Amino acid sequence: MVIALLGLMSMVLIGGTGRLLESKRDNPEDMALGAIVQARQGAVSTGRIVDLRAEEIGGASKDADKTAAIERAVRFLPLAMEAASLVGGQLHEEALPSVRFYADGTCDPFRVELTGGGSRRILTIDPWTCTVITPAMPASP
Repeated sequence: MVIALLGLMSMVLIGGTGRLLESKRDNPEDMALGAIVQARQGAVSTGRIVDLRAEEIGGASKDADKTAAIERAVRFLPLAMEAASLVGGQLHEEALPSVRFYADGTCDPFRVELTGGGSRRILTIDPWTCTVITPAMPASP
């Protein structure tokens, strides 16, 4: 009886762990930030300029629909809202075709737009470190 119970518990734990790892890998934010880190490391290690396109973030996947959903969920936007227009009460910005990473570890100034689950999140990327700029904390009274 104890052996059967341990076997059942291990099956549940192993199955749950696989789903947790899969959901982490399919998260557009994690995939976008991981691709940015890899592009920067590639530029520094090769000493050449690396261009990263949003469509490259999904990578090779067995499920084409899942890759297409990730591509639609991640867009690169310019740092300044120069190409933004207000249409029907919605702000629309023209996406950048690619973002460039340089051999000295810097990158073009840009923002990453993440959409999904009915929400929209924009991360500003620091062009000197190619990492997310943490928003400033509000001043305490």
